[in-house]
Amino acid sequence: MPAWRPVPTAMSTMLTFSIFSVIFLSIGIVLYVMSDYITEKTLRYDDKCPPPDDGSVAWCTLPKSNDPEKFTIDKKIDAPIYVYY
Repeated sequence: MPAWRPVPTAMSTMLTFSIFSVIFLSIGIVLYVMSDYITEKTLRYDDKCPPPDDGSVAWCTLPKSNDPEKFTIDKKIDAPIYVYY
């Protein structure tokens, strides 16, 4: 049984690249617009809670009420909210 072997011509190659470019461009636009809805807050704590000298486990609570870098978010966030450590 003979196999089908397509012969790429200039027109078929341009058509294939055009179709894929439209698909990937539309996916890229959707991802770019969706990224505007992401709110990110970063809190650095390695300089605020140094490890103890004896190598034991140290507990640290953040943020403290007198901390100038208090953890606040300035805009409304819709659910779901994900917190990553």
